[in-house]
This record gives sequence, C-alpha cells and structure tokens, in this order.
Amino acid sequence: MAVSFTTPVFADESRQANVIVFLVDDLGSGEIVCYASKFHETPNIDALAAKGMRFSQAYSGATLCSPSRAALLTGRSPARLHLTDWIPGQKQINWKTITPECQAHIAHKPLLLPEAIKDHVYTTVFFG
Repeated sequence: MAVSFTTPVFADESRQANVIVFLVDDLGSGEIVCYASKFHETPNIDALAAKGMRFSQAYSGATLCSPSRAALLTGRSPARLHLTDWIPGQKQINWKTITPECQAHIAHKPLLLPEAIKDHVYTTVFFG
C-alpha cells in the first residue's frame, strides 16, 4: 500500500495549496518513477510530484486496505477503532490464530480527515 501527498508550493502565500492523497492497495513506492522505479511509467503522478512535495518515509496503520484507510481517515490506530481486518473480513475456520472482533465500519464519533479540512474551506472527494 502506498500513500502519496502532493502540495504545490506557491510564491503567493495567499493562495491555498491543493492537497491530493493517493492511497493505493498493493503499490510500493518503488513502483513509481519519482521514487526511482525503472520498470513502470507513471508520468502523471511524476508531474504532480515534481510540482509538489514528496514523502520518502511513511507508516501504514496496517498491512490491509480497510484498516489502513480507517487509520488515515481518523488518525487512530486500527486496534483502537476495532477495525483490524479487511471488510468484510475472513471467516476463521481451523486457524491457529484468533482475530479479535472487528468492526465493518468507522464509528460516527471520530472526526474524519475530510471533515476536519472542510473547516479550512477545502473541497473533498473520495474515489475508491
């Protein structure tokens, strides 16, 4: 899973910067040209990265898509959210380990990242 933030830097500080977040399943940073890929071609992402800010060190809340998204949206660990497996999760039959009870949604209480930045006059959109 890879997350990329890009924020253009403006000479005129009065302009509000755009923020784009890519959260992509099964994509490592080494698979994008701006992060040194020699195999893939990613011209549009590279163009955004060239005009903005790239992060070279990151942390994923989980190794699975659903808990990682929940962690990014809430700023909380998947364990605290009780969302530790992919949605809808797996039925555990004859497994040697036991997964804790898992939520299939984010509770309505936490303020989500898109809600928080709307307070700063950002328009938000989510594609999945």
